[in-house]
Amino acid sequence: WSSDVCSSDLVDRRDRLHASCADIGRDPAEIEVSVQIRHADLAKTRDLRDTYEELGADHLLVSFTPPPDPALPVAVAEALA
Repeated sequence: WSSDVCSSDLVDRRDRLHASCADIGRDPAEIEVSVQIRHADLAKTRDLRDTYEELGADHLLVSFTPPPDPALPVAVAEALA
């Protein structure tokens, strides 16, 4: 399940997903959650990663405003690792 949402929307959507899973007897842990964010600066990207991890996101997709410096995605990935 992937979403491009703010943190409060993620909580609401996650809760609705868990309720739907309960309705059909499915374990919500079987569903990986990913969130997409737009990179602004490294500190904000780290803060968003931490926030979404705390809210249960399994994956963070980082998008960049084109055209990014070719070294930027690598630098961000290394900083978030």
